[in-house]
Amino acid sequence: MKNYIPIFILVLVLALVTLVILRPHKNSSNNLYDIKETTNNSPQPTLTPANTFDSYNNKKVFKSNLDDVSEGRTYRYVKFDGTAYGDVTSTYGNGTYSLTANLYNLPEPGAENFYEGWLVKPGEDVTYISTGSAKLNQDGVYVNNFDSVEDLTKYTFYVLTFESSLDNNPEPDRHILEGTLVLQKN
Repeated sequence: MKNYIPIFILVLVLALVTLVILRPHKNSSNNLYDIKETTNNSPQPTLTPANTFDSYNNKKVFKSNLDDVSEGRTYRYVKFDGTAYGDVTSTYGNGTYSLTANLYNLPEPGAENFYEGWLVKPGEDVTYISTGSAKLNQDGVYVNNFDSVEDLTKYTFYVLTFESSLDNNPEPDRHILEGTLVLQKN
């Protein structure tokens, strides 16, 4: 557990810095976020403003672009080239929390590894919840779908990790993609 304390602190610091950067300015437009340019050449999904509540389903809508934080390293014989990216949308309404993450340009994890999503609740006592493993779809995109009857809208940071299926460790492992979920508003 002591080995993971620096990771939790890093996630907390990144979440706080992101919140400061993304907060609205008094004289700015109505957007709650400013999208920063990424350094890789991969096409990035564009966040489009939505109503705070989806008028048809009366749901809160949160979105994030995910940035590659793998630094082009190799983990367990799998080379990450630093060009992965993704987008996450979560909703809460009518007693249901749903999340879908679309994850692009990820290398094949191999037989003994997998990708796992996590929701992180920043604060003094950082907490996190696994959103399960990401599955490869027919288009070559990894997708992480998650549903809960619990209101998880306070979990505002999403992390995709690279996990070993051999270690039976329930803690998050190597961070590959990260992003802050932002409540969408006109």
